[in-house]
Amino acid sequence: MDVEGATALITGASSGIGAALARAVVARGATVGIVARRRDKLEAVLADCCALNPDCRHWVVDLDDVEAAEALALEAWDALGGLDVLVNNAAIPKRRPAARLTVDDVETTMRVNFMAPARMTLAVLPRMLARGSGVVVNVSSMGGRLGIAHEAAYCASKFALCGWSEALAIDLDGSGVDVRLSPAPSPPTSGNGRGRTRPCSSPRSSRPSWSPTASSPPSRVTPSSTTCPTSSPW
Repeated sequence: MDVEGATALITGASSGIGAALARAVVARGATVGIVARRRDKLEAVLADCCALNPDCRHWVVDLDDVEAAEALALEAWDALGGLDVLVNNAAIPKRRPAARLTVDDVETTMRVNFMAPARMTLAVLPRMLARGSGVVVNVSSMGGRLGIAHEAAYCASKFALCGWSEALAIDLDGSGVDVRLSPAPSPPTSGNGRGRTRPCSSPRSSRPSWSPTASSPPSRVTPSSTTCPTSSPW
């Protein structure tokens, strides 16, 4: 799809990939709603976006509250006059050996990294289907394909996101709603090198990590294709 004139909701947009993506697509003519926990950093990104498009909006929300995440998706749809793209980018690592993990550690990581994206997607999906168009971009990582030391909870959440994305794409094939799975760097590791991974042999996960300045878009997850031929970041 064309970025110019599109509306997008991007989570985890106060820094890193989310912030860079928001700035890049606004520069190409999109209107964005951006979401994160850190108000000061998020407002700095919003200021950059609004300098190019004053219709951009922001929401300070902790996606650990999955009910708030679901409500946010619907609020953003109404505020922006519909959503062409939902980018589920927000995620948290845990960086804790399995022997020290608690149930709360695992549940928190799963809520932020998997349940919030799933609930936000399900909130807007009926509207996208009724319209006959839409794109859902789920940002995963190599931790969704290979286990990483001290990241059992994180990897579980990213494996879930990958499986969800691929199955969702099969179910939605032909509906006009596309699901994209975008690899991203694995969580930073300590200096001892534990947790470093080699590229996976899977066609999707072995692609270079996509960023707003990369030449490759996120993989388009469909039953018959693992890459997206368009030059659009969606």
